[in-house]
Amino acid sequence: MERIQSILPFKITYRLRSLCDMERSASMWRIIVLTMIPGIILVIQNSLHLRATAKAIESKNSMKVNVNHSLELGVVIHYLQLETGIASLYLSSNLDEILNPRVLNAYRNTDNALERLAYWVSHKDAISLPAYFASKESFHENLRRIRKEVSNITVLEEVVNLYTVSTDVLVDWMIEAAKEERDTPIWAQLVAYHMLIRCKQMVGLERDIGSHFYTHGPSSMKRLIWYKSNYDLARTFLAAFGSYSEKGQALYIDIVDPRLQDIVDELRAEIINNSINEFSTDNGVHWLDNMTAYLDNLKEVTVQMAIYIESEVEDEISKDEVEVVIDVIVLIVTVVVTFAVSCLIYKIAKDIQNVKDMLQEKTLHLEKEKSRTESLLSQLVPAKISKRMHQCATEPEFFPKVTVMFVEISNFDMLMSKTTPAETFALLSDIFEVYEKRLIPFNVSKIACAGSRLMVASGLMVRISARAAADVACFALDLLERVGQIQAAHVLGGKVQLRFGINTGAAVGGVITAGLTRYCLFGDTVTYARTLVDTCLPLHVQISESTFSELSSQKNFIMRKRDDDKKLDTTTYLILGNHQSSVSQSDI
Repeated sequence: MERIQSILPFKITYRLRSLCDMERSASMWRIIVLTMIPGIILVIQNSLHLRATAKAIESKNSMKVNVNHSLELGVVIHYLQLETGIASLYLSSNLDEILNPRVLNAYRNTDNALERLAYWVSHKDAISLPAYFASKESFHENLRRIRKEVSNITVLEEVVNLYTVSTDVLVDWMIEAAKEERDTPIWAQLVAYHMLIRCKQMVGLERDIGSHFYTHGPSSMKRLIWYKSNYDLARTFLAAFGSYSEKGQALYIDIVDPRLQDIVDELRAEIINNSINEFSTDNGVHWLDNMTAYLDNLKEVTVQMAIYIESEVEDEISKDEVEVVIDVIVLIVTVVVTFAVSCLIYKIAKDIQNVKDMLQEKTLHLEKEKSRTESLLSQLVPAKISKRMHQCATEPEFFPKVTVMFVEISNFDMLMSKTTPAETFALLSDIFEVYEKRLIPFNVSKIACAGSRLMVASGLMVRISARAAADVACFALDLLERVGQIQAAHVLGGKVQLRFGINTGAAVGGVITAGLTRYCLFGDTVTYARTLVDTCLPLHVQISESTFSELSSQKNFIMRKRDDDKKLDTTTYLILGNHQSSVSQSDI
């Protein structure tokens, strides 16, 4: 308290001194500011432009790297799509051995593409993905597991879904690797690039589903709708690709073979019409080969589109680098001129700034000390009392009705004898952590702690509170349940056993400032509560008649009279549980 009072005069003196110093240096600062304003404006303007340009160059260089990475990732996705298609055909043909060479070749191509992948960059939300996305090796291992499962699966959807989970995530990563802010020159080209990636993804699913149609004949309505949705999405993404990029549309026209496009469209029409004259493994292979060729064409369009984007980015970087050179020259000239004009008053301004920094540091230190003092005080005494102490009011108070509770670890001596000091303190830390966290929800104030015994009270903040006894009782039952689950290390049957003593009545409270500042409660109410905890059975809550009377009016608690205690001349009761809680003595 004395320390808080001593800080206040210093704070006032500091502020007065600061005002005087500011007044003395005001004229000096006006000269500095008036002299340097034109130069500062030019320096700031050029610095901001230089910073923005440098950031743009860095972003575009990063874009080049990311586009290259997306291309490498696209190769893996491409071969993974081809593998999915041949696996679907293999299943649809009832594991026809004629397809074995194709299956093995698809496996090799995917494995080689994975091996060539320079580095594995996971998405920022990868923590929510399956564990096998953590690294390239774990992904490859999961892929081998999928291949083993394919021969045991009989439903096409299951095979497609096994591969699609991996493909979808890789596609998302591929798109994530090539992003740019809106309104930049290459934004539309990147959007088109994204649309093309999505189109290729949907075409891959078309290819997988269509294999079943050409090997088994007309599809069920559910499977037909599945195919049609992917077909429509592929066409939509392809149309969006062309609308966002004229260059991309031109690349598509140049690369995709018109005859192949016609064949693919005819095969698609047969599936959509759900009508086929002859279905066989050969027809499935015919469908697969044509769709594979179409996917290869789309892959080439993707590669050429990425190369075009890289060239556009290179042009933008070259322009930005020229701007950087100009900005640097202007900035240097501005700084030199500004320095020449203001060099006569530089030393004075520097001295003023040093004084200012020193005062700011002292002010910050003072504020930290004040904050630490207030924090320490709030931990030593209840919040209401802490506020009064800040207002220099620490007179003792009489509380006509307050509920006091003592809680003790009944088997503390046994636990301490069987554990090391470090284990004992770890156990106490766990108990006190629960204890501190549960104080606020139950409106209970911490009063004292000594060894294995804690003291709390309710009714200090709001006098004659009708809920004080109920809050303490609920707090006791809550502690009984939560602390009872704590197990002492290396001790068989070493769970913590609490016992409680609760009493309601009048008490006197006040702050003792001799030595360590602390808040204390005195009176017969406190003494009797201490006696109740001393005579209480382990894992029980013992209350006095006055507390029993308070809780009876609540009608929420299960209580019974204790008739096995010969140490007390008064009547006491045990709280067995709460009607609104699952906690009861029988449970414990």
